[in-house]
Order: sequence, then structure tokens, then C-alpha cells
Amino acid sequence: MFTIANGHFNLFKAGESMATFQDYFRTKGDRVKYLRKLKELGVVYDTPYAGELMDLLNDSKLDVTMGEFYKKSKGFFDTATRFYQFGDDFWKIVGFENEIDILMNAKGITREEAEPMAAERIRNTYPTYSMVGRGVKELRRFPLVGTFVSFPAEIIRTSFNMLKYMKRDMADPDMASTVPQRALGFAMVSSAAFALQEASKQALDIDDEEEEAIRLLAPNWSRNSNLLFIGRDDEGKLQYMDMSAFDPYNYFKRPINAILRDQPLDDAIVQSASEALDPFFGPDIAAQSITEVYLN
Repeated sequence: MFTIANGHFNLFKAGESMATFQDYFRTKGDRVKYLRKLKELGVVYDTPYAGELMDLLNDSKLDVTMGEFYKKSKGFFDTATRFYQFGDDFWKIVGFENEIDILMNAKGITREEAEPMAAERIRNTYPTYSMVGRGVKELRRFPLVGTFVSFPAEIIRTSFNMLKYMKRDMADPDMASTVPQRALGFAMVSSAAFALQEASKQALDIDDEEEEAIRLLAPNWSRNSNLLFIGRDDEGKLQYMDMSAFDPYNYFKRPINAILRDQPLDDAIVQSASEALDPFFGPDIAAQSITEVYLN
């Protein structure tokens, strides 16, 4: 989704990412020099969820509380975290290589000149843990709210930066021709979930009242999601998929869905505000679990 949003449509660049797979974990091989350059440029090894998980592990002092067991299992945790991290870095490499081609073609510069410029854009338009603000990182440590706050914070920052780059490129004669491509990508990720939802409603003859009934019966986390209706079971009950589960830009869409729902306006406004604030001020996982146990 980040790749598409930035107009990085040449997915053949995935070959560059796949070529780094083994060296990414072994830190030795033909592609290590390439990965080291990307790390120096700040492109890889700097993703929000993985960075937050590593910080949480460090804050938990598991090496003290679990002693020898933690030392023996640390290699497993490190490898698991690296696998998780590679899921983001795979697409950052794809974006980096796309961005280099865009800059070289638009500005007529060499790859060496384009690399630092492309890296800056990737760091500013793809989630990057080291770019998360100090206040957000401090909120992560607060025990009552905000379990994983870095990612939604990065969604806000990177979306703003994508629009900022488009505005700046429009004023640059060399880069102006690249704006339609970027605008198309941004429009696709902004509208695709809404379009698929409406298309599936039309295909299955679902009206707004029936959709609202589904949302009222759905789990809390799906009430303002973009839903893809996929059919009916033998009893005629609707079946659906929650598209927000794999849409990183659902942070912006959930408040909009709350407003668009077939419900009283005051409820819609309250839910819209709640959806916007919940990623940062929603109950922490541990605090919520303890509260639920206490309240039975």
C-alpha cells in the first residue's frame, strides 16, 4: 500500500529485494555491501512495529527477570523480529529503486546523485521508526494508554509528506511530470477500499440499512471498517471481510466511515472522534485486560 501510494508502480523492482533475502539475515554475502549502503542512507532496519517491539523488549528487562532462559532464546527473538522487519524493508527497497529511476529520468542525474535524494523521500513517505517524534515514543511508555502508537503516528506524518512532495514537485519543471503518477497512487489507496465496499454492496443488492445492521452486530473493531461483502451462506446470512485489517491508511478512513454510516449524527461525530484518538489514547493491552478481569 505504501508502494502504490507513492506511485512506485514498477513491481519488477521486487527482484532487488528478493536478492537481498539471505544476506539480510546472515549479514554476509554478495548483497551485504548494498544493504550496508541502504542502512547508512536510513532506508532499511528502521521500521515502526519492529522498532517498537525491540524497545518494548528492552524496557521489559526480560534479561533480568527471565535470566538464562532469555539469553538462550534471544537468538530466536532476534531472528523473529528480523523476519517481521523484512516485511517492511522488502517494500522499502522496492520503493527506493523506483524512486531512483523516477529521479534519474526526471532530473537527468546519475544513480549516485539520485540515491541520497531517493533515500530522503523513502524515509519521509514510508514509516520510519527513527523519525517518530519524542512525544509519541514517551506515550508508548505510559502504562494506561497507547500500546502501539508509532505506526499511526507515522501514517499521519508520511501522508502529510506525500502531499508536501507533490506540491513541491508541481513547482519544479523537472519533477512536474512525475506528479500525476504520484497523485494516481495516492488516490488509489485513498479510494480503493470505499470503491470495493460499494461495488460488493451493489453486486449483492445490499442497502444502507442492511449494512448498518451488519455493523451493529459486528465486533467493535469492525464497526467503522471498510467491509467487502463476499456472499451469503446457506441461511442467507451475509459474509464479509474486514478490509481495514490490511489497509494501513484505515486510520483516516475509519472516522469517515463513522460519519457516512446510517446512524444519528451525534453518534457519528462521537464515533468519528473516538476512531481518530483511539490509536493514541485507547486502553493499553495490559491495562484493558486487568480492567476487564476486575469488572468481570
